[in-house]
Amino acid sequence: MSNRKNIHWTPTMLKDLKRLTDVAFVQRYGLSTWMTREKRRALGIVRNPNALRLSPGRKNLLGRFPDTELGKRWGVSRDAVRIQREKYGIPACKSREVQWTKRMIEALGSVSDLELAKRLHICSRTIADKRKALRIPAHPKVTQWVPKMLKRLGQEPDKNLARELRISLSTVRDKRNALGISAYHDEYSFPQVNWTPRMIARLGNVPDAVLVREWGIGINTIRVKRAALGIPACARALQTQHWPDEIVQKLGTQSDGTLAMLIGTSILVMREERKRRKIPPFNPGSAFQWTSKKIALLGRSKDESLAYAFGIGSTTVTQKRRNLGIRAFRRTKRS
Repeated sequence: MSNRKNIHWTPTMLKDLKRLTDVAFVQRYGLSTWMTREKRRALGIVRNPNALRLSPGRKNLLGRFPDTELGKRWGVSRDAVRIQREKYGIPACKSREVQWTKRMIEALGSVSDLELAKRLHICSRTIADKRKALRIPAHPKVTQWVPKMLKRLGQEPDKNLARELRISLSTVRDKRNALGISAYHDEYSFPQVNWTPRMIARLGNVPDAVLVREWGIGINTIRVKRAALGIPACARALQTQHWPDEIVQKLGTQSDGTLAMLIGTSILVMREERKRRKIPPFNPGSAFQWTSKKIALLGRSKDESLAYAFGIGSTTVTQKRRNLGIRAFRRTKRS
């Protein structure tokens, strides 16, 4: 069994971490969203919601289609689209009255709702509601599996392949299972472990975190196996945990999850040790620098939108706004 590999963050990846959205970074390098977010926070990098470049054509679509739908089209998150829409003061997409012609109704179900929405320049949600009201089944999407696509099954995560081929995750998973191909496993997923009698005998008698370092596998893999066998956790887990000096010094300066990942232990164990040493939890907003320009934006947009743009929690923004006596943002209704 190979040892657990650590991710090698190249200079190019670190540069992209600053300029790309988390969604775009995940799509490019195939990492998990959690891993990407924790690395960015550990380096103090504020996520970039403005990585979405709007051409005149894209800008005209803001507010005409749901933010989620545009995000899927452009390969970015819904929040990235929403922030750009609010930046230009464009209201969110709402269902509008559509004059349904006979030709439009006949097209329902002949293609996907999203494709028909592009053709008719109306919201796909409106099309789906109309189709369901008329009890017209959705267009079945048949995937033509060519040899080049079949070779990639099991060689990379199903979600990455589904995203690249623009098909559903279940379609990829069902095809792979039908061919008897095992799922892709890397250092971030549960590896296939050959459990020997000697390894099973140590479950519950040795802390999970210790076994993680010895065997080089994820702590969740050990927990799942131990729970499946009905073996309780080792009662000595907290007392026998080895705490490196460099980790102890970082308690409270980084999130418990980030530190737990560094030494292969659980967030719960890390949190209990921090509490035992009477160290307050990490607050990313405490070190945030409130400039006059950022303060001027308070109350002019939603707290969640500003928090996303600043790379901090929405609670930090709300508390700052309330401390300054600034009212929350309210969109004025058009008469």
